[in-house]
Amino acid sequence: MHSQILMRQLFLCAIMVLIFSGNTFALRPEKNYSVTPDSMGIPSWNIHLKTSDGYEINAWLFLPKKEVDKKRVLIISGGDAGNMSYYIYQAFNLTKKGFRVITYDYRGFGKSSNFQINNDYLYYDEFVTDLQSVINYADSNYKDCKIGLYGFSMGNLISGFAAAKNPNIRFFIAEGFILDPVKLVYRIKETTKANDKETRQIILPESATQYAEIIKNLKIPFLVFAGTDDTHTPLVDAIEGIKQQKNRELVVYDGVHGQAMARLTATKLTGDRFFDDIEGFADGWLQ
Repeated sequence: MHSQILMRQLFLCAIMVLIFSGNTFALRPEKNYSVTPDSMGIPSWNIHLKTSDGYEINAWLFLPKKEVDKKRVLIISGGDAGNMSYYIYQAFNLTKKGFRVITYDYRGFGKSSNFQINNDYLYYDEFVTDLQSVINYADSNYKDCKIGLYGFSMGNLISGFAAAKNPNIRFFIAEGFILDPVKLVYRIKETTKANDKETRQIILPESATQYAEIIKNLKIPFLVFAGTDDTHTPLVDAIEGIKQQKNRELVVYDGVHGQAMARLTATKLTGDRFFDDIEGFADGWLQ
């Protein structure tokens, strides 16, 4: 009973930050962890990785039980706020589906190296370098596994850039799918104008103009979760993205940006629907 209460608390904590971070698109890193795997009684291993430019990236590794291990590694890239402590619930449930899961903090987030962040940036190219260090770790330590990327909100951009650079990435899962960051910034500005708010000046790295073409040409299997009421990364973008390649699948839920897990697990805290969809997608494409 105690473990069920802890998991319920962790679930609610994850839902709050996903919805909170997914609606603003502003970099708001947190240095302190709200919870840790140890505090929840969840087995994990703390790993420290070095980036190619000398930063230290803090990561957690979650392993499935041997009897369910399907030899798949899934790397979770979080959104623009918080840190990796808000993805423990996802990682834990994905291990039940046979995934080896790695969560990590971008530089400037959590316990990774400090990094000066301008909150008006949508993302930093350096975050892709951070993810690359995690991919290198997985590729070196799990050569018998198929490696995939799961990006939430801003983490879509980071995962998409990385997937295009790494031929060893075998699948991609996107929640709050970003088809084109340039269009996303335009939508945010128009929304703030319509609501009589001060227009935010969101800054994009130069790489942002290349992203739409990168995603269009990405050949690996692709699963997208899209909300019917998402105004910033709308369903129409997800549909367009799905049509770009034949090996892409779409799961639609009733809700706004960042609510996929909340809506698809509304009646069960075990997360059956959301995590079953991910498992089924992987089973279907990774033979």
